[in-house]
Amino acid sequence: MKNYTLGEDYVPYTKELIEHMYNVRIGGMPASFFLLDMRKTNTQCHASSNILAYVLKDAKRMTGESAMISGADKSHSWVEDDEFVYETTEGTIWKKESYYDREKPTNVHEVSKEQVIKELDNLVDKEVPKEVMVAYIQDMKFNLIGKPYEKELDNHMDRFSEEKDLSNYSIAKMYEYMFELRKAYSRIKMYAKEQDEKAIDSLLGR
Repeated sequence: MKNYTLGEDYVPYTKELIEHMYNVRIGGMPASFFLLDMRKTNTQCHASSNILAYVLKDAKRMTGESAMISGADKSHSWVEDDEFVYETTEGTIWKKESYYDREKPTNVHEVSKEQVIKELDNLVDKEVPKEVMVAYIQDMKFNLIGKPYEKELDNHMDRFSEEKDLSNYSIAKMYEYMFELRKAYSRIKMYAKEQDEKAIDSLLGR
């Protein structure tokens, strides 16, 4: 298998793209809160690709089956334009040729912008309560230390908190939302573990 190298085949998200993510709102919050937190994008390629396809007006969400995915369910989504592929589960931008060579996707088709917005469940036009915003921010501040894009997210969280004046909120409600967030992340981890176990069972012929 070919080794794909940073700088030649792929790069991290650019500063310009990251700033653009901050300026686009999902549920009233910066799209970067969803796209730079790899806990949210891990195993959630379809949802995160919807968000990035909404952020990048000239790019499109693609879906297909990836040879790189273990287990029975090989469905995968990514975002691409004429030159590059944006892999939301990694937070990377790939040369299209390198990406397709690595993933070897089959049954590939484009998801329309109308479908993307439909799957976002109208969150582009809604604003969640301030307690939810604070819960997201506190959760990220506690759990993303040393993680990819920590510095960029810290900057975005501080700017957004000041912009929205998030000093007045219900502490009880915030902790209620944080509890629900942690349950959601737990389910994501369990799903990822189940997929790995299914792949091992398949290899062992169980």
